Amino acid sequence: MRLRNSISLIGRLGKDPEHRTLQSGAEVCKFSLATSERYTNKQGEQVEETQWHTCVAWRKLAAIIAQHAKKGMEVAVRGKMTYRNWEDNDGNKRFSAEVVAEDFLILSPRSEQSKPAQHTAAPAAKPTEAVKEKQDDNDIPF
Repeated sequence: MRLRNSISLIGRLGKDPEHRTLQSGAEVCKFSLATSERYTNKQGEQVEETQWHTCVAWRKLAAIIAQHAKKGMEVAVRGKMTYRNWEDNDGNKRFSAEVVAEDFLILSPRSEQSKPAQHTAAPAAKPTEAVKEKQDDNDIPF
């Protein structure tokens, strides 16, 4: 068990995952995950705070997520935090934090009250299906 750099999140996908194949042949899937917390403030009002997390998955896990995960689904992600610094085309220093997914579990699709997706796709993985794949830190292209 790796505890030194481990993060677990449960939330909803903000949009359909972005999937692509690199020139090397490696598959990568990037997705945004919203986690929300509700509490009552000092004035007695219910407050909901949402945090957005950028997540990335590789190889077989990337392909599975791209095939089964859709906007609005509730999912669980376990992985590690990574941080990148770079300069953009205008010379501005940029920074990003990403969760590199190692485990991905679809907990439930969006409620039946939501609009159905406008495209057809393979059915979501069963709630008991989990996917795990080892990742290589040197492969992150984002």
